[in-house]
Amino acid sequence: MDEGGGAFYGPKIDIKIQDALYRKWQCSTIQCDFNLPERFDLTYVNDANLKERPIMVHRAIFGSLERYELTYPYPYPYPYPYTYT
Repeated sequence: MDEGGGAFYGPKIDIKIQDALYRKWQCSTIQCDFNLPERFDLTYVNDANLKERPIMVHRAIFGSLERYELTYPYPYPYPYPYTYT
């Protein structure tokens, strides 16, 4: 369990990276959401013509693009790589 994490509606997998200053950053995540389909009363009809509740999957490949870009330059000495100048 991630201390202080906000996953309260289903299991969650986090991938955290560490920068050159030994800080950990959550870079990507995937989690199952059992709460929102119930809140919005979402259903689908299965092969047996019975209604079932779906499971939503949330994913963020880089967490946020800004966070990913901010952790990228830390291992490099100044000046920043050409793409950041």
